[in-house]
Amino acid sequence: MTNAKPTAVDDLLVFFEDNWIRGNLLRLSSDPEGADMYVRFVNGVRVDAKHGPDHETIIRGEYGTFKLKPDGHFEYELDYTLDVVKNLTKYDQLIEKLSFKMSDGSGGTDLGVLTLAIDGVNEGEKYHEILDFDDLGVLSRADNFSLPDYRNFALSVNGSHEVTLLNGIVYDTIPGVNAITEDGFSDTVLSPGSAPVSLKMLDGGEFTFQSVSIAELSAAPFHLTLTALNDGQIVYQQELEVTGPTLEVNLEDIEEIRFDFMGNSVVMDNFSLFALL
Repeated sequence: MTNAKPTAVDDLLVFFEDNWIRGNLLRLSSDPEGADMYVRFVNGVRVDAKHGPDHETIIRGEYGTFKLKPDGHFEYELDYTLDVVKNLTKYDQLIEKLSFKMSDGSGGTDLGVLTLAIDGVNEGEKYHEILDFDDLGVLSRADNFSLPDYRNFALSVNGSHEVTLLNGIVYDTIPGVNAITEDGFSDTVLSPGSAPVSLKMLDGGEFTFQSVSIAELSAAPFHLTLTALNDGQIVYQQELEVTGPTLEVNLEDIEEIRFDFMGNSVVMDNFSLFALL
């Protein structure tokens, strides 16, 4: 019986530069017999299928890198060491092309082209956000109040949102931190003891950290370790001494920031951040 060959279809995918860029080379392709389809070559590079379906072959594009699986699924990361990528603006577009050969695993093959268009995002479209928690409407002095996702950001303590605390301790002797009023208590985030605080955007996007109002409960100078991450990799880590009411460190294009207070119980307020619209 003659094997009916599969059909590869040329495709176009469009993303903004700050999107999670991913897709499938074979999303429009088909096989008349319903056979599983595989990518064999991309831009002349053999796609490694010998190490299992989850093995990723690295394909270097003109402006970034593709990580491609045998079934056609891929992720793409722009190379911001390139000036043309670094200077991408709202009215610019980068084009990547992948010429591929696909197979049905029974000798049938076809050729196709994926065009990937990446639109720039204007730096001027970043917005400034202050996480001050003043609009949460908390009227109880009870401890252990769970902090919800807030203004497109998520806070956690020790990796759990359930133990993120707003705490009814009087902070009026600590510079830079709001005090409890007769109507309730100040909306501040407490990190008790060794529990580190982590901050990231709900959509996993990048942001810029500028400063935070921060103080240890004894109002004495203390040390903390500040860590910033992008794509799961540490891009900044430093032990800092906090001597005043505001910690100022400019960290751009990060996906997560972590505060490890090294055993100190700390209150935090007024996170100053920039993020893309």
